[in-house]
Amino acid sequence: MNAALPKQYLCVESKTLLEHAIEVFVSHPKISEIVVCLHADDKRFDELAIAKHAKVTSVIGGASRAESVLQGLQYLKQYSKNQIVLVHDAARPGLTHMALNRLLACSGECNSAILALPVVDTIKQATKSIESLDKTAISERVVECTLDRARLYMAQTPQMFDIQELFTAINTGLHNAENITDEASAIELMGGKVRLIEGETCNLKVTRPEDLEIMRFYFAQRKTQ
Repeated sequence: MNAALPKQYLCVESKTLLEHAIEVFVSHPKISEIVVCLHADDKRFDELAIAKHAKVTSVIGGASRAESVLQGLQYLKQYSKNQIVLVHDAARPGLTHMALNRLLACSGECNSAILALPVVDTIKQATKSIESLDKTAISERVVECTLDRARLYMAQTPQMFDIQELFTAINTGLHNAENITDEASAIELMGGKVRLIEGETCNLKVTRPEDLEIMRFYFAQRKTQ
């Protein structure tokens, strides 16, 4: 992001991305509690008004996404009466109740489901992984093959699971040194089936500076509706 602050504390519409991400859950009647997993050195979250909301609790996360989620699940396993958990990215401020409702609607039919969008671009697989090269050096890669986009989806969050099943899946994956890129991948490694639920374009993950401008556009559009 080329910013002085962690991206979750950058502002859009006078609120941080993290506040926007939390508010959609705080304001939803079917969400009873929110656990925010923080870096051990985080001093900013407690300064936000939403940190004092009755639904919101914070815990110290881990060195990776999977380890942080595991810490949140450990808290919920001890103190929550709920069986179902939703895991959401702090850098996805654009989620709406409409998409959230679609995900919650299938909770009685399956334990594992995620928001996702079908891939619309032609996807090329390169001969070398991005990790093996300078990430800016696209010209060093060549196309190995073209993937069948009809079967490809872009995973979003929230991702919905049974608390105990997700805890076991992540704990097992970390123990086996598996590459857990999101919560669904941990369930998949255990042989679980994850349902795809229609996501939304406004629920993008803020990754680059220009993404902030895209989010400002989406929020401005909501004001006119």
